[in-house]
Amino acid sequence: MGILTAMNSAVGGLGAQSFALENISGNIANSSTTGFKRKDTSFADLVRSNTSNPARVSSGGVTATSRSTITLDGDIQGSAVDTHLAINGTGFFCVSADPLDGSLGARYTRAGDFEQYYDSRNGATYLRNGSGYSLMGQTIDQATGTPIGNKQVITIDKTSQSAKATEKLTYKLNLPTVPTTKANAAVYVPGAASVLAAGTVPKSEADTFMNNSIAGGSVTIYDAQGTPSVVQLRWAKFTEDSTGRSEWGLFYRQAENPTLATDPAWQQIKTTATQDTTSTPNSALASGAFFFDNKGKQLTDTSAISLGTITVEGKTFTGATMNAAATEYADKNGQATTNQLTQDGYATGEFEGVSVDDNSGIVSYNYSNGQTVKTWSIPIVAFNGASYLKAEDGGAYTETIRSGGPIDIDGALSSSALEASNVDISEEFTKLIVTQQAFSANSKVITTADQMMSDILQIIR
Repeated sequence: MGILTAMNSAVGGLGAQSFALENISGNIANSSTTGFKRKDTSFADLVRSNTSNPARVSSGGVTATSRSTITLDGDIQGSAVDTHLAINGTGFFCVSADPLDGSLGARYTRAGDFEQYYDSRNGATYLRNGSGYSLMGQTIDQATGTPIGNKQVITIDKTSQSAKATEKLTYKLNLPTVPTTKANAAVYVPGAASVLAAGTVPKSEADTFMNNSIAGGSVTIYDAQGTPSVVQLRWAKFTEDSTGRSEWGLFYRQAENPTLATDPAWQQIKTTATQDTTSTPNSALASGAFFFDNKGKQLTDTSAISLGTITVEGKTFTGATMNAAATEYADKNGQATTNQLTQDGYATGEFEGVSVDDNSGIVSYNYSNGQTVKTWSIPIVAFNGASYLKAEDGGAYTETIRSGGPIDIDGALSSSALEASNVDISEEFTKLIVTQQAFSANSKVITTADQMMSDILQIIR
């Protein structure tokens, strides 16, 4: 009978609208949940008639199902926490429900409110979000700087960084064509230059050397225990022949106040160049000079100068090399212009924190000695059928047959940021009104059908 069918359809309508209300309620409740993806409701009609006459097919019942919005991004909002992360565009973080229980398998989330979390069960520190999921990543090969190995739970090692002895110095600069010195001479005083031929400036020659040379900058170097020493550099121009070919010497300060007049105050840093005895004037230094042609171009390869043993105020440093690249162009001040003077050693450093690079998704450890070590890479994965992922508590998902497996992609990350819920409160309240009215209409159908049934029963009385 049509009346009973109408009543059943209305009952189905009440159930469908109740289901929609449930989704709306959940969406509103999670409007402030990081990375939350709202659930929309889809309605589908159910055709009850099996007649072959299209004109007799009546409007049937209704069923309601949830429609995922996993692929719809929320707004990116700034955060004061360095380890808070947001994905720009497609993708998910790989996370673990429990770092100590691998049987739970990987899960995937957009909730990037990761912070350092100490696990008392094993003494490890993880990057864990507010829902208890720990971020997974790949270790960085320190030699190549590329991610290696399988994805694993990221652990934060807070031990101090050991000191590293200086192994390589990089020195790039321009020397003036005419140096401005206290002696006001274009080249080193001819008579005194012979004292420096072997590459040592004794205490007795120190004042003359200072008056005939220009500053070349300074750099702090370290030994294997992290002991620092400041290396001061100076340049002296010794010769320039008629063709414009010039000779320079690079020296470092060995001792500021040597004891004896014959004790070394400055020592030459020598290149592989040998003394030139064919030009006029001849080379002043026995070996190791920097030579330049009349166009200011360096004539000797100085990309790997062996520094041998450097002694600074009684401390010795061995095994370092210098990559030097110099030019000789006119300078209005007559001084050396240092473009780069760096070295690769450092003292022991205390762990200070973790930072994440926006572009590469690299997790780095920061130390008090100024060093930053790239340690982990954060992978971003996508799914061919992301809308069919299975939702878990805490804004996480697990893969299904319909979603397919995770695919590594070059996703874009923002650090110190979070993805907000994609719930629009105003839209949800609009849907709430529509759902309420539809529910009331269905209840009215039941009331009407009940009245009609009562009327029919009155006929036989």
